[in-house]
Amino acid sequence: MMTFIRTSLFLILLFIVPATVFSEDQLEPIQYNNPDLIVDLGVGLWAWPLPMDYDGDGDLDLVVSCPDYPYSGTYFFENPGTGTGPANSTPIFKPAVRIADKMSNVQISYFNDTPIVSSPGRIYLDFPKNQYSKSVNLGVPSKLDLEFKRTRANQWKLVDWENDGDLDLIVGIGIWDDYGWDDAWDEEGGWKNGPLHGYVYLVENLATSSSETPVWKSVPEKESWPESLGPKPKWAKPVQIQAGGKPVDVYGMPSPNFADFDGDGDLDLICGEFMDGFTWFENTGTREKPELSEGVVLGARQKDAKKIETQHRIHMDLQMITPVAVDWDGDGDIDLISGDEDGRVAFIERFSDFEKLPPEEQKDHLRRTLLTPFFGRPQYFQQIAHDVKFGALITPVGFDWDGDGDEDIICGNTAGHIGYFENLGGGETPKFAPIKLIQEAKFQSGGTPITEDLRYQAGPKGSIQGPCEAKWGYSTISVADWNNDQRLDIIGNGIWGKVRVHLQGDHHTFFTHDVKAQWNGDAPKPQWTWWTPENGQIATQWRTTPTAVDWNDDGLTDLVMLDHEGYLAYYERAKKGDELFLKAPERIFKMEGNCEFDGRHRVVGEKKDGLLRLNASRAGGSGRRKLHFVDWDGDGRKDLLVNSENVNFLKNVRTDEDGTVWFKDMGKMDSRRLAGHTTSPTTVDWDKNGIPDLLVGAEDGRLYYKKNPRAK
Repeated sequence: MMTFIRTSLFLILLFIVPATVFSEDQLEPIQYNNPDLIVDLGVGLWAWPLPMDYDGDGDLDLVVSCPDYPYSGTYFFENPGTGTGPANSTPIFKPAVRIADKMSNVQISYFNDTPIVSSPGRIYLDFPKNQYSKSVNLGVPSKLDLEFKRTRANQWKLVDWENDGDLDLIVGIGIWDDYGWDDAWDEEGGWKNGPLHGYVYLVENLATSSSETPVWKSVPEKESWPESLGPKPKWAKPVQIQAGGKPVDVYGMPSPNFADFDGDGDLDLICGEFMDGFTWFENTGTREKPELSEGVVLGARQKDAKKIETQHRIHMDLQMITPVAVDWDGDGDIDLISGDEDGRVAFIERFSDFEKLPPEEQKDHLRRTLLTPFFGRPQYFQQIAHDVKFGALITPVGFDWDGDGDEDIICGNTAGHIGYFENLGGGETPKFAPIKLIQEAKFQSGGTPITEDLRYQAGPKGSIQGPCEAKWGYSTISVADWNNDQRLDIIGNGIWGKVRVHLQGDHHTFFTHDVKAQWNGDAPKPQWTWWTPENGQIATQWRTTPTAVDWNDDGLTDLVMLDHEGYLAYYERAKKGDELFLKAPERIFKMEGNCEFDGRHRVVGEKKDGLLRLNASRAGGSGRRKLHFVDWDGDGRKDLLVNSENVNFLKNVRTDEDGTVWFKDMGKMDSRRLAGHTTSPTTVDWDKNGIPDLLVGAEDGRLYYKKNPRAK
């Protein structure tokens, strides 16, 4: 009976959805297939590390929560007890094992060497045994300060604040009320709204207090409180922690950590932020009566009596960092373990003795001028290679990059890096080398070329969503021989919405140029873009693929991408003498049925059978479309694959006599959800059967593969 039902259902679906779209196979992540390879440890988008001895073998492992799609969950990375540095401080971790669902805003504290895992309003008992299944309600509202309307980070920790033997609550809150969200630039690139705020609150435990402070809340009577954590709490009203006579206030997402960082016996404070850095607040009071001094950027130095320099500050590669204070290497001082937005986790070692520093760091002026405890540069943890991963929101292109006859993967990511995974062979299941970052050639003032990692970045003025996104780049690319010199070039777009070409020179270095068109008048730009394109520069919507493709089959590489208003547009390439140029764009693409969408390919409005507008949203909601042209169904026409929850197949159904190209949306190409933000489709033919197969870059930075159903 079940066989009959399944068969009948499949036959019904054949009439509802074209067979070219769906197949029984599901998108699955590809692996390195390279057993000797070591790569950066990583979860998906956002890493919330919980260092603890999870397996009880005497060393610290990493547990990491990740709240993204599709990698959502809590993962255990086993420390095998081998590595370098004191106490094997940089082990090579085993691949991740999923141990529980995700937990947002999860934190870890330590009391009498016991790890305490917490989230807003709760602690979790004996986490290695129970994960999140056994918890205690703290009796405090999870939204602590109702004065603020827009909050994101909500980070709860426990610490014995005043050394009275009980555990108090410390809560870090990221406040967005002053900042807003997007579209607040003036015409000169000035941010008209306020900054992010990161406040830290104390909720004192009055269980052992003799003061007359009134009790505000208590752990409910029905909750069983572990004796090992002291008496059952009775909470005072929350108060903002002060530093230097004013509230502690960092740039969003404070991730507060109280520990004796300077070794003087009292608890100091180090905070993270929404960006990439750390702030140190020294306790100049006592262990029983803390008094914090004004915050100083971690790693800052006193240049002279009037100037503090921060160019040597301690910072992570990306942003949305999540530091945790713990003596990771067992040398008696407190280190930092910090997650990054792209899912990686780093060890930031505290050096309490200058003689233990590397020789190049043992400089007398450093000893004299450093204003904070000395920490080394972040060392990103490594793991045995498993899933192919490159940061987060990976944007792949399948192409034979090195000319050896098989398709490699060139890709961008949220950090704005561009790199490639070399295909080392293996046919349908390739073996991959680790990511190699693309190098950009630049010239110093004296004319000497230097190379550095090619990286798209917003900087303080480049994101429509404001200065808090300075470290993001959102590189999205295509590959083609743009200037007909028989070398592969990279055409890119990113967070600014500036289309660029990176022309390949000698020794695989690249030279960057703006991509320009011959406009009839001034170059247009999105209405919300504060900067003005110059000299024919193309200014499009941010984070959308500039697709280099010979659309009209004339031997010249054209450009197809969103224009400044979100319509899919054709920039035809032409040649005059030896000069190649792009014509002004034409809107030649239309869609049967619904024809206007948002950045996730959800229908916007009621327009039908009209110009294909892949994003009708504005400002921060604009752009974000990832495109790939390929003859997916084998009918000889260039179809369009676009991002959605996974990927939607827009079938090229006809071309009118006037050159108008019509697409029909055939629906999602798989049932698996890969995106909260966006995916990025491309195709490969690793089995060399002449039929393109689907490869999708996902939010978690991994690549998901599915064979074309035509191959069956």
